[in-house]
Amino acid sequence: MILSYYHLVWAAGLSGGLMVCRINEVYHWFGTWGYKLLTAAIIVSLLSALIFLFCAGRYSCYKSKSPIQIAGDGYAAPKLLHLLIYLYCIIFVILGVFCGARLQDYDSGKPDKKLQEIISRNGNSSIIINGRISSHPKDLRGSISFRVDTAAIIVIDSSSRANIVLEDAGEIDVIIRNFYSDVPQRDEMVRLKGSYMQGKYNGYVLVYNNGFEKVKNIPFSSWPFMIRKAVYKCICNTIYSSLQYRQAAICEAAVLGNSANINAGQAKDFINSGIYHLLAISGLHISFFAVLAKTFTAGFVKGIASCRPRKKIKNSLSIFMVLAVLLLYNFVIGERASVLRATIMSVFVLFSASWGKAINKKAVLSFTYLIVLVINPSFFNEASFWLSFLSVAAIIYLNDIIAGLFDYLKKKIVQRIKPAAGVLLKKNGHIKKPGYFASIFITSLSVNIFIFPVIMYIFSSTGIFAVILNIAAVPVFYAVLFILIIASFAAIIWPPFGSILLKPVSVPLNILIKLSEAWKITGASIIRIDEFGPIYVILYYTVMCALSFTALKFLNRRNICLSG
Repeated sequence: MILSYYHLVWAAGLSGGLMVCRINEVYHWFGTWGYKLLTAAIIVSLLSALIFLFCAGRYSCYKSKSPIQIAGDGYAAPKLLHLLIYLYCIIFVILGVFCGARLQDYDSGKPDKKLQEIISRNGNSSIIINGRISSHPKDLRGSISFRVDTAAIIVIDSSSRANIVLEDAGEIDVIIRNFYSDVPQRDEMVRLKGSYMQGKYNGYVLVYNNGFEKVKNIPFSSWPFMIRKAVYKCICNTIYSSLQYRQAAICEAAVLGNSANINAGQAKDFINSGIYHLLAISGLHISFFAVLAKTFTAGFVKGIASCRPRKKIKNSLSIFMVLAVLLLYNFVIGERASVLRATIMSVFVLFSASWGKAINKKAVLSFTYLIVLVINPSFFNEASFWLSFLSVAAIIYLNDIIAGLFDYLKKKIVQRIKPAAGVLLKKNGHIKKPGYFASIFITSLSVNIFIFPVIMYIFSSTGIFAVILNIAAVPVFYAVLFILIIASFAAIIWPPFGSILLKPVSVPLNILIKLSEAWKITGASIIRIDEFGPIYVILYYTVMCALSFTALKFLNRRNICLSG
């Protein structure tokens, strides 16, 4: 059992390390000794990796013949593999503590923390910020808010002639009051003058309209962001010039990941209907991009000669071009946990397909979890990170169990009506692959079961008809997304052509909007639970895991084999 789910043990180790590092004593100890310990752990992990892979490969190849003996000690290979799994778990705990320490260092080094210390010593001084807008501005009814990646923060001390300068201090929140000029865009260089204010959770810089200025002299290091701004603006202008504002806001969220322009009422409709996840950039978008990119790159490299050595080069070139497109898409929409997760999983899938190797989806999900948190530990505190991984976990772990239970029930019902019917299962006992709409139903049910406690913890409500509405909404959204991606590529090359291709999207968009308003049919279509705390979340998942394990045993006893 442990050997089959070793990746979950390692993922739990990393998560445990992140949680442990929140204890102040552990954080301070790690700051003194932990970095040396981490270096030693990495060296040990590299050495043990060779042993683990060698033993795992040998055991998998010869387990049907005889157990592997270790240097005459009489211990079977699985015992060594168990020891290595637990050793790696300890290493991942240490790595989790290291990632937690990075996160703590980042939080303590934020510019709002530094400004709070400076303001507490020098009083309410004026602040000048030079930097780049790093997030999409949000409208706050006469005010706008965004984040600024600061190049320099100048604190003007009125009591002395010396000013305090903080260079490359990081990102800080900014709110501009009474703003009636042209709304700034992400990646624009700005100069702001205002004052530091302490909010409920963190600090921000309050600026009034006359303290905002766009900077025209762009440093050379910011040119990649300027290119991103131009690409984003080209697609965005094509969308808003071709569609009504209400439709264009949904399209911008669906293909570019910016939901700031969706009004509160429309967002509420999508949330209460349980289809808001369609607007979040996820694996569905990455899959579309990967398929389209692979189709175009296959035609691009088709001219390479067909001899066998060059076929391998052609396949490798095609994969790397697809990866380049995915990385470019990640850069255009910004760093998001769901997109990074989907991209890393796509890398595993592409290379396994190229090498002709079978892929373990459960292991890939766990390794992706490890990689994403090592890249950016702050994702651990984001709801989108957990919703993304839990949704995929539901599909991988729960889909087959639910499909098996439904298939078993169908068999029993048909046998009651027609005792001779035995057509629901294949001869080898495997579950028949469900049809398209049945697959959507099972996936929607699995995902809603898996993410229910997180949704209740964050939003305190969810839609009753989410599963049914997803069956209708997902095919419609496929059509919307396909048109949007094709039109976006065309808009980058020639905006008028992109605008022509975008016109048909209004038909499926109107259907999608009507489906999002379906929750209003009855007043009893929302489940609301206030104060759904962490204890209830843990209890829910404990019971869910127990029931899933029981259902799995039940299906196995009846020789209903699952594909997962």
